[in-house]
Amino acid sequence: MIGGENHLAAQTIVVAFGDFFVMVPYGLSLGVVTLVGGHLGQNNWKEAKFTCFVASMFSAVMAAMVCSTIALGSRHLAFFYTDNEEIAGLATVSFTAFGCAFVFDWIQC
Repeated sequence: MIGGENHLAAQTIVVAFGDFFVMVPYGLSLGVVTLVGGHLGQNNWKEAKFTCFVASMFSAVMAAMVCSTIALGSRHLAFFYTDNEEIAGLATVSFTAFGCAFVFDWIQC
């Protein structure tokens, strides 16, 4: 077995938080697509462009805030799921990589 059960437990913690954190940018992107599509359907390209700009700025700010929270609070996030120090340490290291990847989920909005 590669890594053992502690690695699997740490990965489960990261995936659980990943699913939670990805819901927000995904929902935002669906809302923006709906708004932009409505504006374009009304032949109102200026409003569509403005909606894209606002969504991009909001996404960039939120990406910075959420990724900073993940980076700074990753140790505390891991202890929501476990009391095991080794598992929390492994999850903390994984949260760093997840925080970097999460930026791209926000920017897709």
